[in-house]
Amino acid sequence: MSIDQPYRSPAEPPQDVPAVAAPSRKAFPGIWGAIALCLLFLAMQVGVGIVYAIVMIVIGGQQAADESMVLAMGPINIVAFAVTMLVGLVFGGLRWSEVVRLTPFRGALLAPIAVAVVGIGILASELDNVSRFILPMPDFIAKLAEDMMSGGLAMAIVLVVVAPLTEELLFRGLILRGFLKRYGTVPAVLLSTLLFALVHLNPYQFASAITMGIFLAWLFVRTRSLWPCIIAHALFNCHVIVLPILHDTFGLEIRGYTGMPGDGAAVFQPLWFDALGLVLVGLGVWIAALLAGPVPPAARDAVPVDSSSGSQRRRKLRVLFLCTGNSCRSQMAEGWARALKADAIEAYSAGIETHGLNPHAVAVMKEAGVDISGHQSKHVDQLAEVDFDVVVTVCGNAHETCPVFPGAPRVFHAGFDDPPRLAATAATEEEALNHYRRVRDDIRAMVERLPEALDLTG
Repeated sequence: MSIDQPYRSPAEPPQDVPAVAAPSRKAFPGIWGAIALCLLFLAMQVGVGIVYAIVMIVIGGQQAADESMVLAMGPINIVAFAVTMLVGLVFGGLRWSEVVRLTPFRGALLAPIAVAVVGIGILASELDNVSRFILPMPDFIAKLAEDMMSGGLAMAIVLVVVAPLTEELLFRGLILRGFLKRYGTVPAVLLSTLLFALVHLNPYQFASAITMGIFLAWLFVRTRSLWPCIIAHALFNCHVIVLPILHDTFGLEIRGYTGMPGDGAAVFQPLWFDALGLVLVGLGVWIAALLAGPVPPAARDAVPVDSSSGSQRRRKLRVLFLCTGNSCRSQMAEGWARALKADAIEAYSAGIETHGLNPHAVAVMKEAGVDISGHQSKHVDQLAEVDFDVVVTVCGNAHETCPVFPGAPRVFHAGFDDPPRLAATAATEEEALNHYRRVRDDIRAMVERLPEALDLTG
């Protein structure tokens, strides 16, 4: 929907324009779209692998194909990933920057992440032992696992660099992102983790993939960055390389944990070692949660009850003001909504990018008696867990590229001139500030009409 405000001179008063319906969009991918992407990813790996093997057999024979396959695994994975991501971006109408959320995160998180990953590695190893106990591992799978653990530098690069980058961008960056906007946190985490485990096509890795997948999804939900997920994934895969070194070079021997799979028979770890794994996971997750900060407000809550009267009362309307960089116009709108409509509106602001808080916007809002100096420029993905009722786009770019949100909120457009762009041609500082003041007052007039001016009946 839109509340269009055409350009007018500073002398003209704000105009009321009725809302006009606009089509809504669903987040991509949904469950069937994600399944299709996973099947495409697997098909591309198999197809490219077959083509490579045929070419190598023709050139150098079967032995050359077998010997070079480990070296080819990385490029094959990258090609499959690139095609799958391209299809996902095209079908979802997404930009690369929307999916690849490589935003900065607190460096202090690395230590608890490493602690938790070590603990998960211990527990995952025991879960794999249980899997082999229930379903004894065939000799060819045990041989394949042994080859992977002794694959040298090429396999190390595949496990520690290629796999974390490609799988995190696909499963957390694209699939989990879409699921979070459609299904809510818990279903999104569980569904994306299940697909992550199934794509590995190895029943003996299923339990460990589920365990690690849940942790990786939790990291993304808490940090809204793929960097911690990539790092944690790489650390987890490192144990395939490190364990043989610890066993063969330093003589470390822990039953059921170190050494090669051997004949595939299950050998369980000592109970104290399993307990250590639980302690490390709990400690790492607890510290990481503390450092990551509070979870953003989540799903739409029930109508609260007034304990004094026992009657129900309607909660505030959750409204997001969205612009390009969350620097000026959306910050002003949030400030006005908090100052003028705090009884009816729970106001937020964000951008499809982050440009930092505009000091001129802070100054003119302070002139009007509203302090927004404590605001921060936020990317819209940082508020992905908030179930908004209404999204108001305050610039054309944000309206045209407005992302999808969980809960399918109503989207309205209220276009305002861009003060920094207008101020760039101003002859004096005062003339520049006048542009900010005019837009400030226009935004106030729009906020004063909320929520009544919004058509929420359709």
